[in-house]
Amino acid sequence: MRRTPRTSRSIDRSIPSQLVLRPRTSLSPHCAALTCSPLLRTTSAPFSTSTSYNSLLSNDREKHVASIRKWQKRLLGDSEPIGSRVDPYDASSPIRIRPEETGEEVETLEELAGTQQEEGEEKTVRWASAKSGEPSLYMEADTGAGLAKVGGDKWIQKQKEIQLLERFNMMLAHSGEGYDAVTPKFGPRVKPRTTKDLNALFHQAVVEIYTLDAADINPVFTNTKRHSHDVPKGWTENIQVLWSPEAGVVLKNPDPSTTDRFLKNFYVQQQESLKKKIVSKKTEGKLRSTTRPDIKDAKSTLQFLESASSGVQKDISSLRYEFLQSATQSSQENVSGISRELRNLVTQKASKSTTVVKPELQGVAAYNQIAITDPKIQLAFKKRLLELTGHHIPDPTLYSSRTLSALHKAFFTIAQPAPKKVVSSIKLSLAPRSADTKRGANSNNKRPIARRVASPLTRMQNVKIYGKRVGVVERDTRTGIRKVIKYALMERGLAGEGNG
Repeated sequence: MRRTPRTSRSIDRSIPSQLVLRPRTSLSPHCAALTCSPLLRTTSAPFSTSTSYNSLLSNDREKHVASIRKWQKRLLGDSEPIGSRVDPYDASSPIRIRPEETGEEVETLEELAGTQQEEGEEKTVRWASAKSGEPSLYMEADTGAGLAKVGGDKWIQKQKEIQLLERFNMMLAHSGEGYDAVTPKFGPRVKPRTTKDLNALFHQAVVEIYTLDAADINPVFTNTKRHSHDVPKGWTENIQVLWSPEAGVVLKNPDPSTTDRFLKNFYVQQQESLKKKIVSKKTEGKLRSTTRPDIKDAKSTLQFLESASSGVQKDISSLRYEFLQSATQSSQENVSGISRELRNLVTQKASKSTTVVKPELQGVAAYNQIAITDPKIQLAFKKRLLELTGHHIPDPTLYSSRTLSALHKAFFTIAQPAPKKVVSSIKLSLAPRSADTKRGANSNNKRPIARRVASPLTRMQNVKIYGKRVGVVERDTRTGIRKVIKYALMERGLAGEGNG
């Protein structure tokens, strides 16, 4: 005879099977204990020794409060009535320790009688310390006029821009020279994207960099943006960039006065920095040689400071006069020597026949021949293009561009906005337009212009590019299979089926 095992829980035959198998989901996990479950029995099951669950769902408030007090006494040790706890931070709380008991200082607020005027009332409040007794007065404001506005998204964005500008100026500044971050106007507010604007700004950078390089001025450590306000706008438009094997890069300017005005500010900047360095070195040497007197009291300290400041002022004034006098004498001697050499050269060349060597290449061909392997020129292009356009050229792209034409192409690739879809990036690719095929023989007088040309994939007859997923019906319609299927169904009298 086989023994039947006993179930581990009591079986309630009064619960229907639909309630047991029906899934129940509560709105909140916190309400799970409060929701009535179908498995929660209100009556004792047959042959069950467990007590009834009616006590948990009782509506008697007195029993409920008594149960809470019982468990509160077991957990906390003392049965406190609900709401008997007081706020420890309240001044009237009995459990709060007074400052007099701990020996802390007490700050009292004494309101003095304010002076009333016809226009308004002015309130004067005195804050006094119980220990020091030293009062300090301040005027209580009735309105917020004149207060600085701090906070908000715009204010935070402005502070971030100022911090980034200061960091960027520190990176561009030469070692040992200050760089004043006066106004956050570095670079354009809106980056240019059109071909015309990008070509004009790239040509301006080329002209400015090679003008400074020809004048023996380092184009990397010069503040071109700040010192070009005296030059008329668009002064580089009529300047042609030429190249010859003998002279290299040649800039042909119909108005040389604009170039002189452009270089004038940089010469002044170099003279001022050189003068500051010479004066600082001489004053440091003289100040180190002077002996410092003994400072015993305040009177001797004041006398020492006055004597030291007067001596430094005299040294600076005398050094400035000596420096300016020596600079004028040396410049006069240099000018006279150069004029003598020019006269001798003119007299020698006047008796001989001279030949003018014209540049062989200009325009697009010149860009292809001009090499930019010098790191100084590369960094100057990176900095100046960032100032003019706001587009940053990465270092690998910059150092891999060995010619000016390659840099021009890479710059246009970076300046163009990134396509939002993969289809547009496949269909269009950036490449410079060929000067020989598009412009003919007169292309040497123009600068290279980059145009968007079609991708090689679009020129293939067996390749089609779609902007979205193509369905079966659309694919069959384009290939003509859909029409064949339609005619076949019509012949069989099934024109209404599958004709969609």
